Amino acid sequence: MPEGLSATEVDRSHGGAQREPALRLLVLHDDGEREFAYTSGAEKALSEAHTHSWTVVNMKDDFKTVFAPHTSGNPVRRRAP
Repeated sequence: MPEGLSATEVDRSHGGAQREPALRLLVLHDDGEREFAYTSGAEKALSEAHTHSWTVVNMKDDFKTVFAPHTSGNPVRRRAP
């Protein structure tokens, strides 16, 4: 969700009450083993997503692969948070 905007504000800006077709999805980056865990401070976003019936997926349980093994000469580099 855009920084500084609540799920309510984003929902309203995209049809809100009319419930226009839209993908309302929150990805929780919670897999510190395969990626970086960005869960600190996510409580408000998770609460609003649940309140507004957004789909919530998490990297730890819902992603079989986070980074596919590279096969070219260009390795995938992970950036620190």
